[in-house]
Amino acid sequence: MRIFFFALSLLITAPIWAQIPDGLWLTPCQHGLQRKQVYKDALSTTTEFFHHEANCHDLALSFTTIGPVHFNLDIANPHFIEFTYDSIALTLHKQSLVDNFNQRQVCGIQNWQIHQPQLITGLQCALFTSDSVVQVPHVGQRRYGIYEIVGPHLYYGQLTQKTDGSSVERRPTEFNRSI
Repeated sequence: MRIFFFALSLLITAPIWAQIPDGLWLTPCQHGLQRKQVYKDALSTTTEFFHHEANCHDLALSFTTIGPVHFNLDIANPHFIEFTYDSIALTLHKQSLVDNFNQRQVCGIQNWQIHQPQLITGLQCALFTSDSVVQVPHVGQRRYGIYEIVGPHLYYGQLTQKTDGSSVERRPTEFNRSI
Protein backbone atom coordinates (compact mmCIF):
# COMPACT_ATOMS: atom_id res chain seq x y z
CA MET A 1 0.00 0.00 0.00
CA ARG A 2 2.88 2.43 0.80
CA ILE A 3 4.34 1.84 -2.65
CA PHE A 4 1.02 2.80 -4.21
CA PHE A 5 0.85 6.11 -2.31
CA PHE A 6 4.51 6.84 -3.10
CA ALA A 7 3.89 6.22 -6.81
CA LEU A 8 0.72 8.33 -6.67
CA SER A 9 2.57 11.20 -4.99
CA LEU A 10 5.23 11.08 -7.72
CA LEU A 11 2.57 11.30 -10.41
CA ILE A 12 0.88 14.23 -8.70
CA THR A 13 4.04 16.26 -8.00
CA ALA A 14 6.15 15.38 -11.06
CA PRO A 15 4.59 17.97 -13.40
CA ILE A 16 5.25 20.76 -10.89
CA TRP A 17 8.87 19.76 -10.20
CA ALA A 18 9.47 19.18 -13.90
CA GLN A 19 8.79 22.88 -14.46
CA ILE A 20 11.98 24.02 -12.68
CA PRO A 21 14.28 24.99 -15.57
CA ASP A 22 17.65 23.85 -14.14
CA GLY A 23 20.32 23.71 -16.80
CA LEU A 24 21.41 25.71 -19.82
CA TRP A 25 18.93 27.69 -21.94
CA LEU A 26 19.92 29.45 -25.17
CA THR A 27 17.87 31.71 -27.40
CA PRO A 28 18.55 31.89 -31.12
CA CYS A 29 19.85 35.09 -32.66
CA GLN A 30 17.03 37.60 -32.99
CA HIS A 31 17.67 41.12 -34.25
CA GLY A 32 21.27 41.04 -33.06
CA LEU A 33 20.50 39.71 -29.58
CA GLN A 34 21.26 36.28 -28.10
CA ARG A 35 20.70 35.14 -24.53
CA LYS A 36 22.36 32.37 -22.53
CA GLN A 37 20.89 31.41 -19.15
CA VAL A 38 22.12 28.91 -16.65
CA TYR A 39 19.95 27.87 -13.71
CA LYS A 40 21.70 25.76 -11.09
CA ASP A 41 20.97 25.31 -7.39
CA ALA A 42 18.52 28.25 -7.29
CA LEU A 43 21.09 30.58 -8.89
CA SER A 44 20.60 32.27 -12.24
CA THR A 45 23.41 33.47 -14.51
CA THR A 46 22.13 35.26 -17.60
CA THR A 47 24.35 36.70 -20.33
CA GLU A 48 22.83 38.84 -23.05
CA PHE A 49 25.00 39.27 -26.15
CA PHE A 50 24.40 42.38 -28.27
CA HIS A 51 25.78 42.34 -31.80
CA HIS A 52 26.34 45.11 -34.36
CA GLU A 53 24.60 43.02 -37.01
CA ALA A 54 21.17 41.37 -36.98
CA ASN A 55 22.72 37.96 -37.81
CA CYS A 56 24.79 37.94 -34.57
CA HIS A 57 28.24 37.65 -36.18
CA ASP A 58 29.77 40.87 -34.80
CA LEU A 59 29.65 40.92 -30.97
CA ALA A 60 29.67 44.44 -29.52
CA LEU A 61 28.88 44.12 -25.81
CA SER A 62 27.43 41.73 -23.26
CA PHE A 63 25.67 42.00 -19.92
CA THR A 64 25.98 39.25 -17.31
CA THR A 65 23.43 39.23 -14.51
CA ILE A 66 23.76 36.91 -11.52
CA GLY A 67 21.42 36.29 -8.62
CA PRO A 68 19.24 33.85 -6.73
CA VAL A 69 15.98 32.80 -8.32
CA HIS A 70 12.87 31.30 -6.78
CA PHE A 71 10.40 29.23 -8.78
CA ASN A 72 6.98 29.04 -7.19
CA LEU A 73 5.88 25.43 -6.81
CA ASP A 74 2.44 26.37 -5.48
CA ILE A 75 -0.23 24.59 -7.52
CA ALA A 76 -2.34 27.79 -7.58
CA ASN A 77 0.44 29.83 -9.25
CA PRO A 78 2.93 27.31 -10.67
CA HIS A 79 4.53 29.69 -13.15
CA PHE A 80 5.59 32.52 -10.82
CA ILE A 81 9.30 33.38 -10.69
CA GLU A 82 11.18 35.83 -8.48
CA PHE A 83 14.73 37.02 -9.14
CA THR A 84 17.06 39.04 -6.89
CA TYR A 85 20.02 40.95 -8.33
CA ASP A 86 23.45 40.09 -6.91
CA SER A 87 25.56 41.58 -9.70
CA ILE A 88 25.40 43.02 -13.19
CA ALA A 89 28.57 43.23 -15.28
CA LEU A 90 29.05 44.87 -18.65
CA THR A 91 31.75 43.66 -21.05
CA LEU A 92 32.78 45.58 -24.16
CA HIS A 93 33.99 43.53 -27.12
CA LYS A 94 34.96 46.35 -29.53
CA GLN A 95 37.83 48.78 -29.10
CA SER A 96 35.71 51.58 -30.57
CA LEU A 97 33.20 51.06 -27.74
CA VAL A 98 36.00 51.02 -25.15
CA ASP A 99 37.27 54.36 -26.49
CA ASN A 100 33.75 55.83 -26.52
CA PHE A 101 32.88 54.59 -23.01
CA ASN A 102 36.19 55.90 -21.60
CA GLN A 103 35.70 59.30 -23.26
CA ARG A 104 32.15 59.61 -21.88
CA GLN A 105 33.06 57.93 -18.56
CA VAL A 106 30.00 55.72 -18.84
CA CYS A 107 28.70 54.67 -15.40
CA GLY A 108 31.37 56.92 -13.88
CA ILE A 109 34.05 54.46 -15.01
CA GLN A 110 37.06 55.76 -16.89
CA ASN A 111 39.14 52.60 -17.30
CA TRP A 112 37.04 50.40 -19.60
CA GLN A 113 39.07 47.65 -21.28
CA ILE A 114 38.22 45.27 -24.08
CA HIS A 115 36.85 41.88 -22.92
CA GLN A 116 37.11 42.95 -19.24
CA PRO A 117 33.79 42.92 -17.34
CA GLN A 118 32.98 45.98 -15.24
CA LEU A 119 30.50 45.70 -12.36
CA ILE A 120 27.78 48.28 -12.93
CA THR A 121 25.24 47.10 -10.33
CA GLY A 122 23.40 50.08 -8.81
CA LEU A 123 25.11 52.68 -11.01
CA GLN A 124 23.53 55.33 -13.21
CA CYS A 125 24.74 54.84 -16.75
CA ALA A 126 24.33 56.58 -20.10
CA LEU A 127 24.90 53.34 -21.96
CA PHE A 128 23.78 54.16 -25.47
CA THR A 129 23.55 57.96 -25.65
CA SER A 130 24.97 60.57 -23.32
CA ASP A 131 21.57 62.18 -22.75
CA SER A 132 19.75 58.98 -21.76
CA VAL A 133 20.84 57.88 -18.28
CA VAL A 134 19.37 54.66 -16.87
CA GLN A 135 19.46 53.36 -13.32
CA VAL A 136 21.02 49.90 -13.25
CA PRO A 137 19.32 47.67 -10.65
CA HIS A 138 20.84 47.65 -7.15
CA VAL A 139 22.08 44.60 -5.26
CA GLY A 140 19.05 43.03 -3.60
CA GLN A 141 16.53 44.58 -5.97
CA ARG A 142 13.87 42.06 -7.01
CA ARG A 143 11.99 41.29 -10.21
CA TYR A 144 8.73 39.37 -10.37
CA GLY A 145 7.68 37.42 -13.42
CA ILE A 146 6.12 34.36 -14.92
CA TYR A 147 7.73 31.50 -16.83
CA GLU A 148 6.64 28.48 -18.77
CA ILE A 149 8.45 25.57 -20.36
CA VAL A 150 6.96 24.29 -23.60
CA GLY A 151 9.00 21.48 -25.09
CA PRO A 152 12.61 22.70 -25.38
CA HIS A 153 11.62 26.37 -25.00
CA LEU A 154 11.60 28.57 -21.88
CA TYR A 155 9.25 31.55 -22.07
CA TYR A 156 8.92 34.55 -19.75
CA GLY A 157 6.23 37.14 -19.18
CA GLN A 158 5.73 39.97 -21.66
CA LEU A 159 7.05 43.16 -20.06
CA THR A 160 5.05 46.36 -20.59
CA GLN A 161 4.94 49.71 -18.84
CA LYS A 162 2.13 48.43 -16.61
CA THR A 163 3.56 44.95 -16.08
CA ASP A 164 7.31 45.60 -15.79
CA GLY A 165 7.99 43.07 -13.02
CA SER A 166 9.14 45.74 -10.55
CA SER A 167 6.65 44.56 -7.90
CA VAL A 168 4.29 41.67 -7.22
CA GLU A 169 1.41 43.86 -8.40
CA ARG A 170 3.25 44.64 -11.66
CA ARG A 171 4.06 40.99 -12.44
CA PRO A 172 3.41 40.18 -16.14
CA THR A 173 0.28 38.19 -16.89
CA GLU A 174 0.87 37.26 -20.56
CA PHE A 175 3.76 35.27 -22.03
CA ASN A 176 6.23 36.60 -24.59
CA ARG A 177 6.51 33.75 -27.06
CA SER A 178 8.47 35.71 -29.67
CA ILE A 179 11.83 34.78 -28.16
